[in-house]
Amino acid sequence: MIDLLTFFVIIFITVPLAVVLLGYRDSLKRSKQENAHSIEERIEEIRQNAASSIIDLPELRDEIVKKYPEKQDAWDWIDPIVEYYRRLESLAASTEKSVKDALDLSEEAGQFISNKKLKGILVADSANRLAKLLEQRESEHGDPKNQKNEH
Repeated sequence: MIDLLTFFVIIFITVPLAVVLLGYRDSLKRSKQENAHSIEERIEEIRQNAASSIIDLPELRDEIVKKYPEKQDAWDWIDPIVEYYRRLESLAASTEKSVKDALDLSEEAGQFISNKKLKGILVADSANRLAKLLEQRESEHGDPKNQKNEH
């Protein structure tokens, strides 16, 4: 009976606790890695990921449509998502765009993704991350738009 009790303690207490602790450790590690890079580097990474998605998504659609032409209508969501990624790339590349622009994109893209019930499309999350980075940059260095006018 003790062996069975030990088994249940391991399965129902120790394993979930270990999973939670590992998840916490990973989140701390990720946070440290993010903070190790400058705000500008993280914004550039968002821009590069958006640029990559602009190329990759249509290529993926074209490959699948070639194999399954009868499923072509199932991929009608790609063009709007690519447009969201174009806007994200533009926002990340510009010093003229604001936190509000990134938040608006995040909300609009998130709504589209939710309505289409898409999974794994990160444009809304990336726009939200960009908004936070832009806000952080503005608070640390002042608004770049105002700095331009001062010089």
